Amino acid sequence: MMRLGEFNPADFKVLILSQIEALGAVEAGMIRSFVEGGGTVIADVRPGVYDGHCKPAGQGMLHDVFGIRRTGDDAARIERARIDGSVGTYPVGVSFDGARVDPAVQVMDGNPLGHAGEVPICIVRTVGKGRAILLNFAMDSYPILNTSNIPAGSDDFVRALLRASGVEPQVTLTGAEGDLVRDTEIIRWSGPGVEFVTLFGAMSLRSRKMMYISKDETVELALPAKKHVYDLREGIYRGLVDRFPAQKLGNRATWLVISDLELGPPLVKPQGAPWKRGTRVTVDFSFPESDATHAVKLQVLVPDGTPAEWLDQVLLVPAGGTRATLPIAYNDPAGEWTLRASDLYTGEATDTRLNVE
Repeated sequence: MMRLGEFNPADFKVLILSQIEALGAVEAGMIRSFVEGGGTVIADVRPGVYDGHCKPAGQGMLHDVFGIRRTGDDAARIERARIDGSVGTYPVGVSFDGARVDPAVQVMDGNPLGHAGEVPICIVRTVGKGRAILLNFAMDSYPILNTSNIPAGSDDFVRALLRASGVEPQVTLTGAEGDLVRDTEIIRWSGPGVEFVTLFGAMSLRSRKMMYISKDETVELALPAKKHVYDLREGIYRGLVDRFPAQKLGNRATWLVISDLELGPPLVKPQGAPWKRGTRVTVDFSFPESDATHAVKLQVLVPDGTPAEWLDQVLLVPAGGTRATLPIAYNDPAGEWTLRASDLYTGEATDTRLNVE
């Protein structure tokens, strides 16, 4: 991805290298430039010990960036770990058992914030305008953050690593006791004119002997500013809010649509009415007050109220509107038909009646 130009350093603040043991010279150079320009790189155990052809890289492709040297190829060691100090202006403090560390790491000009036995961990080094952080332990030996029973400071440590790099969560969840909700994955998508947020209960599986599935509960969701919020699963408009309750489920997602503007029903304009049987007719759909791309479900009812299911459609309506085509058969019933256009974000519907001859 780096060699193909798919990584634009200007778009990111943090680059995470998760068990990137093999790293080519071109990519290593790009990472070095990213950090020198003000970015943060965070790596776990043994980054770049092999080159891009998976051959031993001597002192490594990025060891100078992290401020370390390796004294050999020692086997991993399992130790109790303790991290204390601060990353930037953010204090950290956590102890945990079972850290799987690389004992061959020796600090040169980095700053270790902790040790696992005698092995240095969480080595922080300023590089140009940026920062390089080598955790020097396998992250799968770190406490599982989406469970409730974790050592004190475990989640604060990870949060501090990101906050020191200018990365803050835009959506936060708190439980009934005001504590942060950990067992939920929050996913955000930015669409034209709207934003989508989904809450999905996380499941942890460390081994066959341990499984944790998040519980169903009502949580309070906080946004950085007041927005119009639509709960798709509940079919509720939450209002212009920056905090609101949401039902989080352990085994399926809660979908939310967030908009700067209040969303309304679609505007429907049939063309060429009255319609003639045996012709193809067109209908225009738009949202004049919205720059968002909307999803609209179109349903057609014949004069006796029976759904003409073969004419149903789901339309994406961008800013400026779109047009749908409906074929009217020669043997379709004449009379007053109903077009029902429902906005899938708000649930609001517009009924338009017209004659078919």
